Amino acid sequence: FCQLLSSPSNRTSITVAALCDKFQALKTKENKSRRYLDDLHYRLGILAGEFGGRIAADVSTDDVSAWLAGMNAAPQTVKNYRTIARSLFSYGVTLKACAENPVDRAFMPSKAETEVGILTMAQAAALLKAAHDRPEILPAIAIGLFAGVRDAEIHRLDWSEIGFESGFITIKPTKGKKKA
Repeated sequence: FCQLLSSPSNRTSITVAALCDKFQALKTKENKSRRYLDDLHYRLGILAGEFGGRIAADVSTDDVSAWLAGMNAAPQTVKNYRTIARSLFSYGVTLKACAENPVDRAFMPSKAETEVGILTMAQAAALLKAAHDRPEILPAIAIGLFAGVRDAEIHRLDWSEIGFESGFITIKPTKGKKKA
């Protein structure tokens, strides 16, 4: 589990909430995408709600495992929280606030076997009809339905990258799938 380092000169005491704040500030300085930063802020808020007042070094693998296993969420959602928590506590190790990362050996949900959902023509038509009154989202829905562009890439698209004449959408490397 995550403990304070034994040498007083190498020891940093910080709450999980303060560690969350420092981690978010670091990721902002690293110029991470707005989408990533928003997700990070949301997930760290949930984590801080659970552990925020505690000293980061006092959070154990059992604590993290119980928190993750107790989530009423899909396995991928739990994995996403685990990834954020692991990154946070790795940062804590870097700051010498933790001797080791309590998430490294924490609960890992098994991947649920699910099929990819495919809309029928009637469902796609109903979705487009429902979005018709929302012109700010209609193009994104149409592109998602018919162009095979990932949601995150759609959010980063600019109208200039949609070739109405050529029938092509250009996904530039800066807007394609990338690590956050």
